[in-house]
Amino acid sequence: MKHHHRYHFLFNADEHPEKGQTPPSVQPAPVSPSLLDTPAGCNSVNPSPILVEESSTSTFMTETETLNLIHKMFPDKHIHNYHSCRKNGCGSLSVKELGRIDMEKSGQKKKDRFQHDWLLRKNISFSEETGMWWALYVEGEGIHCLLCRKHHSKANQNKSETFSAKPSTRFKLSTLNDHAASSKHKVTVKNEMLNRVSIFQQQIDEKELVKNDVLEKAFYSIYWLAKEAIANRKLPSLLSLIQLLGVTEMKYFTYRSATSIREMFNTPGNGIRDEITTQITNQPYGLMVDDVADISNEEQMVGFIQYIDRNTNNVECKFLFSSNVLEKADSANAEAMYDVIKGNLQSAGIPLDDMRGLATDGASAMTGKNNGLAAIIKKDVPMMISVHCICHKLALACTDTNKDLKKIKDAEVEVTQLWKVFDNSPKKLSVYLKIQQEMKAVYLEARISNKISRRLKKACATRWLSFDKAIDAVCFDLPAILQTLRQLKGDPACYGLLKKFSKAKKIGTLYILHAVLPILSKLSKAFQQGTINFSTIEPCISHTKDQLLELAKENAINAPVKKLLEDTKDGILSTTEIRCSENDVQYLQKLLHWENYRKVRNDTITLVRESKKKFIGNLQKSLANKNTTPSNWWKITKDVLNINNKSSPIPPLKFEDSFIQHPFD
Repeated sequence: MKHHHRYHFLFNADEHPEKGQTPPSVQPAPVSPSLLDTPAGCNSVNPSPILVEESSTSTFMTETETLNLIHKMFPDKHIHNYHSCRKNGCGSLSVKELGRIDMEKSGQKKKDRFQHDWLLRKNISFSEETGMWWALYVEGEGIHCLLCRKHHSKANQNKSETFSAKPSTRFKLSTLNDHAASSKHKVTVKNEMLNRVSIFQQQIDEKELVKNDVLEKAFYSIYWLAKEAIANRKLPSLLSLIQLLGVTEMKYFTYRSATSIREMFNTPGNGIRDEITTQITNQPYGLMVDDVADISNEEQMVGFIQYIDRNTNNVECKFLFSSNVLEKADSANAEAMYDVIKGNLQSAGIPLDDMRGLATDGASAMTGKNNGLAAIIKKDVPMMISVHCICHKLALACTDTNKDLKKIKDAEVEVTQLWKVFDNSPKKLSVYLKIQQEMKAVYLEARISNKISRRLKKACATRWLSFDKAIDAVCFDLPAILQTLRQLKGDPACYGLLKKFSKAKKIGTLYILHAVLPILSKLSKAFQQGTINFSTIEPCISHTKDQLLELAKENAINAPVKKLLEDTKDGILSTTEIRCSENDVQYLQKLLHWENYRKVRNDTITLVRESKKKFIGNLQKSLANKNTTPSNWWKITKDVLNINNKSSPIPPLKFEDSFIQHPFD
């Protein structure tokens, strides 16, 4: 049986009264001033003698347990109860509450007022069976019964919840006496006594009491897992850890099946989506979509929505949906992606007609002139503007330039090969890290050198900033890389890379890339900001071009080449065998010269123009060909005239300086 406490008066140690004798005068124990703090607006009274607790096997609730129960049932409320008022020295309702009651009963002839001393009278507010002072008054509401509130009691006949879920506002002494004598209250007293002797009922009551706290802690755990990108199947393990650390009420959280966990993870997401939907109602928005493959190799379309927050007047970009494109389609074509977007917008209650912008990666399935995703959406929303992501455009421009400049492309391939050598072999990686630490220990303390050990990065054409990071990692530790390759030269791959990276021309190319790529990365990061001011785009591009032209100055040794000469003479490469000859300097100067890039640019533009000219010539030949069928001829004509509507009238034809009009026009 659980031990509870009872109270007795504190007497002097040498004055124990005999049985049947009257006890001596009570000597109150010292009272802390904080216990006598009176709530604002309440009249203070002299506190009764302080009670002390004594261990007992009684089933009665202690004062502390009763106050905790009241606090959980009525959080942040101004409560008047036997225990709370004795503890705080409270003798009446607050002035504010008395004024409220007078105002509500101003039209009544006889004004009934709640008498505070009713709470302190044992024959009114005390239950002999349970040992509880059940009557309490909540300011701003009325009278409650602590027992009926705890058990959610209802009247048998009319299902009234007065004194339990609803307060009583009939401030008469007979109201309290009638409630104490009612069948609802008596049944509640029996249930309370049954609960105290049944361990199972105690667990049920405790579970009911803490269910809201348990759910709150569970959803906080779910939110943390989502924010940290941790698998949702880790939730039961996390909850078990929380329970082990002292939050014992988590044992009552029983929704731990995979289906329940999935639903709980979706619940916060649906709530966030509803907030976004409320903000977007009756205002235009933009959509950013991309088609990617997830870790399970499923084709996913990810969508973000951009809109103006009505509360802050700021542009917001929020995640909206992620859907499997191939769930209801055989191919991830434009029609399938259109169905996914339309379905997700409809489920969120967002009108398709309010879409004003669509940002994509520029793939043909997205931006195709006739059958692309943007073209299909424009049939429903003619005002929609399709935008090719500027970050994708910059990345594609850099990638295409590398293909035309063989030396730069070779450097990218060799840096990737260098990364694969160490990434695919733990033994080689261990050798590299040890050599890296040994070489740094010459200049730095061991504690610091352990922290600055770095691994090589992978250069990937589809990752915008990866090439910059890969070149930076190689240039940061060139001596350690060369020493590692020299030590592992028995391996054919390492020997081949050592021969390449031991040449001044190759190292100089890396130095040039190390100077150029951060400038382009800075521009890309400026474009990747959540919101961008269109007035800043042109200055950013102009500044980037000026910086690149500064590196390619004529009649002077460029900064990257100058740094290479300094490093090979007295810098980090002075301990290696790399030396720069006059021919090497001229080669690197020519590689960095602007004329090379201008030639590539002009060749590319010429190629595009010739391709367009050739395409138009082929169309003209097809129209003049007598073997072209009427349907194909009309299809080619619509492409030339940019006619997309099938119901467009047939344009007039010119024949021998005269126009032939269609007879039905």
